[in-house]
Amino acid sequence: MIRIRCAAIIMKKKAMTVAGHMKDADITAANRRKAVNGRKTMQREEKKIVEKWEKGRLCPFPGILEALGVCPDAAERISVAGAGGKTSLIKALVEEYNARNIPAAVTTTTHMYAEEKPYFLLEPSEEKMIQILNREGKIFLGKKAEAGKMQMPDEVWMEKLLQLNCPVLIEADGARRMPIKVPGEKEPVFRKETGRILYVYGMDAIGRPLEEVCFRAEEAARILEKEMTEPVLPRDIARLAMHQRGRAKGVNKAVKYALILNKTDLPGKKEAAREICEILQECGYENPILCLGNLDRRYTQELPSEGRGEHRKR
Repeated sequence: MIRIRCAAIIMKKKAMTVAGHMKDADITAANRRKAVNGRKTMQREEKKIVEKWEKGRLCPFPGILEALGVCPDAAERISVAGAGGKTSLIKALVEEYNARNIPAAVTTTTHMYAEEKPYFLLEPSEEKMIQILNREGKIFLGKKAEAGKMQMPDEVWMEKLLQLNCPVLIEADGARRMPIKVPGEKEPVFRKETGRILYVYGMDAIGRPLEEVCFRAEEAARILEKEMTEPVLPRDIARLAMHQRGRAKGVNKAVKYALILNKTDLPGKKEAAREICEILQECGYENPILCLGNLDRRYTQELPSEGRGEHRKR
């Protein structure tokens, strides 16, 4: 009788052990499915970081270059103007080029912040310029300025940079870190070599007082016919984009032009961007419009120089 009871207890423990293993396996499988589904969701969201307005709707693209129709191998001279994320956009484009093993150069016709990174060069040295470009796959070149900034290099070095057989990205004006702006009389500063212009507006301006988010807010208030204390609305950005002071000011008609609505990943800003696109479409606006999400999250992470692969010689 005792032996039967012991056998029953042993069988019960084995059954519990098997059941426990099955339960653990179910949990593991469920966690694995959850992780896979999470990755798929993240991938879908990543694809939506770059969207282009086409035929009345926002269409996802795998990258900015694809959305703009830029041939990566073409050594374009691209000027970036406006406000609300010019430097982040430039870094995003550099990383897209680098992902294709194509080096890219960056400079400015006004001022931009000079970071303490190995790919920044603030002295005239052709040897160092080529070394950095080959080693890092990118170079930010300018002349040292005050307050941790760099300014446009001397004309000799600007010419040398523009003669490189690789894409050159140029920050063409400043906005004092504000999401939107009205260009000054002498802005933007576009080089004659520019073949494509990207004009940026930051969607984080929406819903906030004009005086808090706009560089040269007084001029914007006159253009928009509103008080500086009133909140910025989607139609205001659409109106600035259509105005001669807020769109392709000083742009040769032969130059390709695109409007960039940045930070559309913020709550409610995708809907605002869609409204801007609809207004511009109704007004007959024909230039490409891109809506970008969090550029910093996807593009501007530092890539290690070692082990990245040698970039194409230019």
